[in-house]
Amino acid sequence: MYDQPLEDRGLSWQNLVTWWVRQHPEHSGDPTQARISLRERLRRSLGDNGAELLVFDTYLKLGFNLPALIPQVCLHYDPYTISELGGASRLARQRMDFLLLMNHRARAVIEVDGIQHYARPAGRAAVQEPGVGWLPDPARYASLVAEDRELTLQGYEVYRIGGRELCDDAAAEMLTGFFVRLLRRHGHADSS
Repeated sequence: MYDQPLEDRGLSWQNLVTWWVRQHPEHSGDPTQARISLRERLRRSLGDNGAELLVFDTYLKLGFNLPALIPQVCLHYDPYTISELGGASRLARQRMDFLLLMNHRARAVIEVDGIQHYARPAGRAAVQEPGVGWLPDPARYASLVAEDRELTLQGYEVYRIGGRELCDDAAAEMLTGFFVRLLRRHGHADSS
């Protein structure tokens, strides 16, 4: 768990790597190896989720002088949220696909939505093939948007990417454009 104070520019890759080296001194003499080690640790947190791996890898190609895109963040570990809640109950959503901590305490949650976000498996099968044997689930979708509203009221920007958007050849280009616009919106000029 990252335990350092956050700068006004949020949490950069550089801050995260510096912290990582303190946790793993074996990388202290080789900054490149430290970055690779951290990147691989973060990628492992995504398992074999190809859509989320594509989002993460596309963001990394934008460069190292940007806010860190942190995968699989448990909400109660966001240092801003802990202090802002002041003892109040936690938000309903416990895990975010990705979190960016940017300039002036801006926080962006990026969610990659597969079919399980708006549908439920039909029948008794525990595992369903995507798109086969699924039924629309308005209650599941309503719960999702209610959680998004609550996150927004707590100061997060929530961006949803439909899993289907990541299935075509233009996915990396679409993601790059999205990230560049998001980072520029928050004053990160290095996001060219």
